[in-house]
Amino acid sequence: MDPPGKIYPKEPFKLDAKLKAFKDKWSQLSRSQRVGLVTFVLLALILPSTVLTSLVSKEDRTRAKEMPQTPPTPPDLTPTPTHGPDITPTVTVAISPTRTPTPTIIYNNTPVIANNILPTGVVNQRYRAMIRAYDRDTTDVITITIGPPPNILPPNLRMQNCRNYVLNERAVTDCLIDGIPTSSGSYLIQINATDNKGGNAQKSLTLTINP
Repeated sequence: MDPPGKIYPKEPFKLDAKLKAFKDKWSQLSRSQRVGLVTFVLLALILPSTVLTSLVSKEDRTRAKEMPQTPPTPPDLTPTPTHGPDITPTVTVAISPTRTPTPTIIYNNTPVIANNILPTGVVNQRYRAMIRAYDRDTTDVITITIGPPPNILPPNLRMQNCRNYVLNERAVTDCLIDGIPTSSGSYLIQINATDNKGGNAQKSLTLTINP
C-alpha cells in the first residue's frame, strides 16, 4: 500500500507516435471520406461562431426595439459668418502750411466839394451862403471845416447848422455861412471836407465883400 500524498509521475506524451497513428488512419481513408472529414471539421469550427453571432444580433435587435427611439438631431444650418480680410484704416493728417492772412483792402471814395464860387456880400448887410460836399460812399459821414488861417472867413461871418443826409445814392453834408460882414475886401478861404474813413478834399474859393 502506497503512503498517502505520494505523487506519481505522468506518462510522457508521445507526439510522434500519435502523428504516426493519425497518418496510418488517414491513409486508410478514401478520397470521399477525407473530404467529408475535412468538411465536418470546418463546420464544427465555423458553425458555433455563426450561431453565436446570429443570436447576439437578434438580441441587439430586440433591445433596439424595446428602447425608446430618439429622433435624430437636425443638422445645424446656422450659416457660419465669413469674415473678410482685416482692413486697418489709414488716417492721413494733412498739415497745411501757416498762411499769412491777406489784408482786407477797404476802398474809400474821396469826398467832393460841390461849390465852385461863393456869392458876393455887402458890408453891414446879412450874408448867407451854402457850402456842400458829397461822397459816393453812402455810409460815410462828411465833416466840413474852414481854414487854417489866414484862409478864413471875413470878420463877423461864421459857418454853422451843418447837417448830413443821403441824396441820389450819395452821402451829403451842407453847412451854412451866416452873418453880417463888417469889413469889405476879397477873402481867399480854404474849404476842407473829410470823411470818417480818412478821405479828404480841399478847395480854395474867393469870398468878396463890397463896401
